[in-house]
Amino acid sequence: MIRELPKNSIKEFMRIAKDYLGVGKIPKDIKEFPSLCLGEYVQGKLVGIIYGRLNGKTAIIEGLAVEKDFWGKGIGRKLVLAFEEKAKGLGAEESSVGAATMPKDVTGFYERLGYKRIEDRNKYTIMSKNLKN
Repeated sequence: MIRELPKNSIKEFMRIAKDYLGVGKIPKDIKEFPSLCLGEYVQGKLVGIIYGRLNGKTAIIEGLAVEKDFWGKGIGRKLVLAFEEKAKGLGAEESSVGAATMPKDVTGFYERLGYKRIEDRNKYTIMSKNLKN
């Protein structure tokens, strides 16, 4: 079940963020945009996270991670789609992400969700999706 991250889940959130994204401290986006900080819960355990922020009419995905035991089960896809719906509800017309290309290239994942390549950078590719449909 995907839901907004409750305050009592911050410790679980940080464990996933640190293990899979290398995040060492609580991202400010969680406090500024709590409705864009979502988690996937399986049997009451947090197993996937997505968080981001708004910049004008653009929703920016800052982080997406799913515990390895749950890869390949569609959780990442569900988290991105839920993030997009929340962002649209806040007035976003576009979603953007810096998709990692190293050590693992995840651009194909975002392309399957309708994101287009905008610009290739050193270790990531900026991708964007129109949310106005």
